Amino acid sequence: MLIGATNLWGQASSDAYRNVQNRVTGTARTKAIGGAAGAIGADAGAVYINPAGIALFTRSAFGFGANFGKNNTSVATNGQTIGRLLGFSALNNISYFTRGYSIPTDDANSLRMNYGISYGQEYNFKRDYEMNSLNPRFSITDRMSSKANYLGLGKDAYLRTKNYDPFQSNVDPMIALALNGDIIEFSEVKDNATGKVLKQGYNSKFNDKETLKSWKIRSSNLNVSERGHRNYTDFNLGFNLNDSYFFGAALRLGTMTYSRSSMIREDFDDTNDKNNSYLEYGTSLDVTGSSLALNLGFLMAIGDYGRIGVSYLTPQYAQYKELYSGSVASWHNGVKKLSERYYTFPTDEYRNEYAMITPGELTVSAMAFLSRYGMVSYDFQYRNLGHSKILLKGAGVSGVSDFIKEDYGAELTHRVGLEIRPIKNISLRAGYAYTGNPLKAEPLKKEADDGLDYEYPNSGMIADFVLPRSYQAITGGLGFSLGRSTTLDLAYVHEIRKEKAYPFTGWTDPREKETSFIAVKGGNLKESRGSFVANLTFRF
Repeated sequence: MLIGATNLWGQASSDAYRNVQNRVTGTARTKAIGGAAGAIGADAGAVYINPAGIALFTRSAFGFGANFGKNNTSVATNGQTIGRLLGFSALNNISYFTRGYSIPTDDANSLRMNYGISYGQEYNFKRDYEMNSLNPRFSITDRMSSKANYLGLGKDAYLRTKNYDPFQSNVDPMIALALNGDIIEFSEVKDNATGKVLKQGYNSKFNDKETLKSWKIRSSNLNVSERGHRNYTDFNLGFNLNDSYFFGAALRLGTMTYSRSSMIREDFDDTNDKNNSYLEYGTSLDVTGSSLALNLGFLMAIGDYGRIGVSYLTPQYAQYKELYSGSVASWHNGVKKLSERYYTFPTDEYRNEYAMITPGELTVSAMAFLSRYGMVSYDFQYRNLGHSKILLKGAGVSGVSDFIKEDYGAELTHRVGLEIRPIKNISLRAGYAYTGNPLKAEPLKKEADDGLDYEYPNSGMIADFVLPRSYQAITGGLGFSLGRSTTLDLAYVHEIRKEKAYPFTGWTDPREKETSFIAVKGGNLKESRGSFVANLTFRF
């Protein structure tokens, strides 16, 4: 059953991070020089960074490119590394730019207008990863029951009935899924003699019923699969003043499709010594979205020595539609009836809509000619991920935006490129790009020795998440002039993205910070992606 829902727990910082992730983008030439193309111009990848680059085209140009490669994602934890290998291929970019009109000015100046359109892929989400933890200290049920006890709501607020669906209300959907899935429970411990209640509240279902002490967790396994991509279409306009000053603007329309599924399995050492009690907590999410922004750019020639430039991509306004669901399955040896030991609970499929304002991006670029033998280039990009804002339908700015501002800060990217022409009609290229960690909250930037006990808000029912660490790309390529009007560009891009993966968030009860906490150990996630890119450009 499909049901529309707007839940205040529906979005989180992880949605904002996912929706704005960047990597080296553009044509084969742009990628071969590490994306440091903002001051180069006359290339679709350069125009993507700084739209003033369109004004450097002296002829009309049509180009297209494709990329293909492999993605190896591994997670290391407890001295064990598990890797997953996937292949991918896609249309990388297609563009058309035309030399437009000369605009009459006085005798001492000349002004020329160019325009065009370009389409490309900004980000490919495709990856699978798996994380194993041996004898973790805490279970996902410990986190859910502790949070439920802190919130203080009775179980009727979470249990689904014929006339009430907690997943359409504003209670924590993870707690609702766990309680309906029978992996946590509301229980009491009474004095055998007096019947007096000694202890009550939410607890893990996997425990000793006399003491409510949780069973030891033998192992925890997380499996995640992600698919989708983020694309852009730019409508570009640029002006060339005396071949010295270049101005440009682009209207950017973005689209995104994203899907993910995750499964957390925990195996317990139960009291019957059969050691086959377990739980499986699964979620699925499908997202489609579109965005709108304006990219503004300026370039200035420094005589015959090179160019400098600056561009600013305004904050993008994006709208997203989600389809999501969850399920829980468990086998519990503590249940007396054999027929009742296995239990499963699936939710309905729910729809949700939200909007997001992404942070603006400022890029400063420089390029210097190496006489007639090539050039060297550098780009610096700044954006503050803490400026991302989540907007809920009918509710305005979500409180999650405060968590984003608290957890995230400035993201700095450096890109450097080199192009050398040792002989006529052949170019050799190399580049490097590095993006640092945008997190500013200390507990998230570096995990404590005992694990993460800081609460990172969950995105709806989804328990697992990743935290950024760094991104780098090492690139190289060749360029061939095939006559006066055709060029073939080839590039190889090796990317390494490092993140910290968690099966669920930590938690500290603010009422008892020293004694009541859930600390979760993360795994070191490393995504290594190698891709080949080819571009063919025709000028006329």
